[in-house]
Amino acid sequence: MNLPETAKLQEIYGETEVSGARFKDLADHFEKIYKQDKAEYFTSAGRTEIIGNHTDHNGGKVIAGSINLDTIGAAYPNDTQVIHITSEGYRDEIIVDLTKLSKNNYKKGRMKFLWIKK
Repeated sequence: MNLPETAKLQEIYGETEVSGARFKDLADHFEKIYKQDKAEYFTSAGRTEIIGNHTDHNGGKVIAGSINLDTIGAAYPNDTQVIHITSEGYRDEIIVDLTKLSKNNYKKGRMKFLWIKK
């Protein structure tokens, strides 16, 4: 089983014991569900928005701050056109069949912007 390098964990988290155990648990879970002992690992830093949630995506202002929580994940190609997603705390598996994706599945329309003259 491959796991993130200790030096990388030290660089990202400033320690290796707790973070290493988290990734080991993730790897064990991944192997149990997908019968795969190889994976690529990912982390996404946490952030909180005090005001302006989602307005930053449209050029607005937000007050945000990073927090000492993150989300970790594992992925590996399965040589199919089907993506399987499981999440701790979510009981159902999400299955995405890439051969069945279509633009017809999305609502037609576009983003409209309101411009206020000053």
